[in-house]
Amino acid sequence: MKSFSRLTKGELCKTENTKACCDRAEHAGMLLFGAAVNRSAVRFVTENQDVLSAYAALSRRLGMEPAVYRNGDGAARYAAEIQDAVMIPRLLNELKLIDPSTGVIRYRIDPALVREDCCRRAFIKGAFLSGGTVIDPRKNYNLELVTPYLGLSRDMCQALDDAGFVFKSVVRKSKYVLYLKNSEAISDFLTYMGAFQAQMELLN
Repeated sequence: MKSFSRLTKGELCKTENTKACCDRAEHAGMLLFGAAVNRSAVRFVTENQDVLSAYAALSRRLGMEPAVYRNGDGAARYAAEIQDAVMIPRLLNELKLIDPSTGVIRYRIDPALVREDCCRRAFIKGAFLSGGTVIDPRKNYNLELVTPYLGLSRDMCQALDDAGFVFKSVVRKSKYVLYLKNSEAISDFLTYMGAFQAQMELLN
């Protein structure tokens, strides 16, 4: 039986953006919260096949074809890898993930990427698909976004605040966790991302 978190992500994976700018924002959210990135390769890893398929489809819409495979020895983890020394630097520049002064890849959110409401929503959805979880509401109320990068955690907290959500933060096992524990706030957040069926189940 699929978990509530997996069902929620499965529902979100069925939604598509209507603008290219939102595709870029969602892709950035998925990369920052779920991928290892360098100038010649992007390796996205997830335990969720729906998320893997959504990432691959999004990559194709942006002109890149990822190689998809099972990751690990018998582990239920999947990876999508893109190796393109021409396309990847172009993509990283578009997503503002390269520091223009140093050329170093940075795990930060450029404000221009999430300035428009539609793009901010798409980015947050992508970040949740890659680095988020939500507990079955019959057991507890808890929704989290997790990253190992302090700067990214702070940027995400600001983006969430701009969207009208006040997340609390805690450090757990050297990772930065943003979380909601209020049922009404979680319900509103699921609605904001477009997970209407999950939101209705939480209300029920």
